Amino acid sequence: MEWHIYCMSDTYDTTVTREGRVLIPAEVRRAIGLAPGVRVSLRVDGERIVLMTVDGARRRLREMFSGVPGSLSEELIAERRDEVRRDGWTGGEHPRAAGGNE
Repeated sequence: MEWHIYCMSDTYDTTVTREGRVLIPAEVRRAIGLAPGVRVSLRVDGERIVLMTVDGARRRLREMFSGVPGSLSEELIAERRDEVRRDGWTGGEHPRAAGGNE
């Protein structure tokens, strides 16, 4: 069993309504930059719900992968171009797009 120590000043109690809505206290909204219209990302982590702004989630992902060399999208595009060259496609509708198995 994993134990966490929480400071009571960081803990807020709220209630889920019949509609499934939860009021997020103003202090918490200010702390993470929540304002009307801001998109959020929710993740279930065991019995917890992790809520962060979509911008914050994107920033976190960029930070997580900042040390990875190269660009995954550039690598994928290069792989697709190599496939097209191997297939001998010269233009027009690609054989795979036409339902071919080659």
